[in-house]
Amino acid sequence: KALVLGLNKSKLPYAVTGALAASYYGTPRTTTDVDFILQLSSKDYDGLLEILEGLGLKVDRTRIKRQLRAGYNVLTLQDKNSPHQADFIIHTKGKLGKRAGSLLGLRTYYQTPESLILAKLRMVKATRPREKSLKDREDIKAIAHNTRVNLASIVRTAREETTLDVWEA
Repeated sequence: KALVLGLNKSKLPYAVTGALAASYYGTPRTTTDVDFILQLSSKDYDGLLEILEGLGLKVDRTRIKRQLRAGYNVLTLQDKNSPHQADFIIHTKGKLGKRAGSLLGLRTYYQTPESLILAKLRMVKATRPREKSLKDREDIKAIAHNTRVNLASIVRTAREETTLDVWEA
């Protein structure tokens, strides 16, 4: 809740993704972390780290800046006061697709269901052995069943990303 409040206050473009977004659009399930996509340029990194530190996350600036310079775009940060963690996926290209919604009674934004399905298709394709991708495959089915999605857009992009066979399965 604190992270959503803080991100809303910061005005940084963000979207909830991962299991929370899949639960929002599909079938609720448990998760041990929260995942966000943040639209940033490299000049925004210092401000982001300051905001996240102010929200009670453990921020090792040296390690994070080294990761970002190396092109690593996923930051996993631990809460200072609990066993919980948050993943922040840094999005630097194109517009961040998001949809307004709510979380714990707060206004928030979610990754679009189409983008979420496509991300999960990529995860299923990359996961070996295939049995380890069960949650992602179930999330895809639930989102497609419970939420209106642009099927033509999913098929077109899945074909481009060579994940169409996963979608069709």
